Amino acid sequence: MVFKKGHPYYKGSEKNWFKKGNTPWWVLKGIEHPAKRIEVRNKISEANKGKRKSPETEFKKGDKRYWLGKKRSKETKEKMSINRTGKCIGEENPFYGKKHNEETKNTMKKKRQEGLKSGKIKIWNKDVPYTKISGEKHWNWKGGITPENHRQRVLIQSKLWRKSVLKRDNYTCQECHERGGRLHAHHIKTWAKYPKLRFDVNNGITLCKQCHDQIRWKEEDWIEYFQSKLGGGIRQEYCSTPTQAI
Repeated sequence: MVFKKGHPYYKGSEKNWFKKGNTPWWVLKGIEHPAKRIEVRNKISEANKGKRKSPETEFKKGDKRYWLGKKRSKETKEKMSINRTGKCIGEENPFYGKKHNEETKNTMKKKRQEGLKSGKIKIWNKDVPYTKISGEKHWNWKGGITPENHRQRVLIQSKLWRKSVLKRDNYTCQECHERGGRLHAHHIKTWAKYPKLRFDVNNGITLCKQCHDQIRWKEEDWIEYFQSKLGGGIRQEYCSTPTQAI
């Protein structure tokens, strides 16, 4: 900053007079740095609107960005993370309470579809082995606090078991014989009492949601009935409990 003659901090025409050890004028006055004051920043912003400071060095359409193809160090990433923690969250986010209009949504959707087709946009976890993002390697890992019951229900074996049961029964409810719709793979011998049979396909049967709701909390009463169905027994008319079937 150059002070004109008459200013209390004017030190003649000597160039670069402000050297290490000199006290800045805002410190002497006991105020914060002018550039940090919101009113000063707003004035600077208004004054610079529409101006191009360095046309020779500014980014132009088609130019590659500085960080393209480069990686920041782990230390730098941690500093950036700490600096942004708690910022732009909730009401502090400039987009808080706002919504994109339909035109903007369609434009964003179209751009994404074009990017996926051209290869410019890549799905981060495509072709990534599941083991690389599971267990301790997952970003939400909290030391293995998930209950054992829930952990087993989301295992890949559980998903494969369900798929095998539905496929065997031709995606058809074995009670009302309705094909498709909202189907459940029901454990004939319950999940809780027979842990060794949890992934046994012969311990599963396909039921629609409505039929499955009918037997909820009465699973023990239906074990023999469903086993007879899978064992090739004569199909009986549906009733409220299997012991009442004719």
